[in-house]
Amino acid sequence: EEREKRLEEMFESGLDDPVEGLYAPKEELPDEGAVSLAGKQTQETLNSTDKLIDALDMAEMETQRILQHK
Repeated sequence: EEREKRLEEMFESGLDDPVEGLYAPKEELPDEGAVSLAGKQTQETLNSTDKLIDALDMAEMETQRILQHK
């Protein structure tokens, strides 16, 4: 339940201001065709990846649960 609550809070926090929200780029995007070096992996990136994987796992379990009850 705590995990679900945390995911709901994350989702709702991203709805407040979609332009400045969680999913907005943190820096200006390069022009099309421009090449840049890959950024280094940060703790924020790792945490976001873990949360995304958790959300996908939860969605898969929920889909399986729904299919079982049909």
